[in-house]
Amino acid sequence: MGLFDLLTQVEKMTKQQQEQTKANKENIDKINEQNKKNLEAQQKKNDEALAKFQTQSKQQMETLQKQNGALQKQLEDLTKSQKQTFDKLTEQNNKTNTLLEKERQRSIELERQLAAKLNYTSTFVIIAIVASIIGFILAQILN
Repeated sequence: MGLFDLLTQVEKMTKQQQEQTKANKENIDKINEQNKKNLEAQQKKNDEALAKFQTQSKQQMETLQKQNGALQKQLEDLTKSQKQTFDKLTEQNNKTNTLLEKERQRSIELERQLAAKLNYTSTFVIIAIVASIIGFILAQILN
């Protein structure tokens, strides 16, 4: 093999190397382009999913806020109703206490009056007994 053959072989190998490099570069460019498209498609899907999630989250938040508002209103109404009921019961209790106090005072007065009548009656009975005894003694003396 001569120098010429070696040069031809080197040129041939260099040319093959260049063609292979070119082919590799084209393949890399195609792969990069495909990766770029895949990345863009995935990014688009992610953006759409994020937008959908944000919309759903916003709707859920609005729904929860409405429900919370309704529950707050119910709680306020219930509290107001309970306060009114409590006020009515307090008023009834106060009236009942006033009536009970009046009845207690009346009972005390009736007991006092009864005791006075009993004392009067007892005194009258004693006087009647004493009068009977005196009458009996006088009757005995006069006989």
